[in-house]
Amino acid sequence: MATRAKVILLGADHPEWTLAELGAQVGRCDDTVGTWRKRFVAQRLKGLSGAPDLGAPRTLQDEAIEWVVHLALDTVPEGESHWSTRSMAQASGMTQSAVRRIWRAFGLGPHLVPSFALLLR
Repeated sequence: MATRAKVILLGADHPEWTLAELGAQVGRCDDTVGTWRKRFVAQRLKGLSGAPDLGAPRTLQDEAIEWVVHLALDTVPEGESHWSTRSMAQASGMTQSAVRRIWRAFGLGPHLVPSFALLLR
């Protein structure tokens, strides 16, 4: 909220600045600065608080995440000693980056511990 307020105050102090110049001062892109300024004009201080419509909608369902965690903790890929993000992505039908984000969120790292799969058996 402080950064958003700073955008509004800097914009008032420097009306000649472009959105890009304002964004450079606060470390945000011009689209973000423009969004905050429009919200402030329309809703005043209420417009500077977080909005529920920000960000991309969630695409991974809880069941899919649970499945990846189950695979990482309870199984070993055939012919391998442990899961890699690539082999997990192929087995689960997800992207490698999605698997990586799930592992990071749950503190998993079967590829980092040499005997990870054997410890859980």
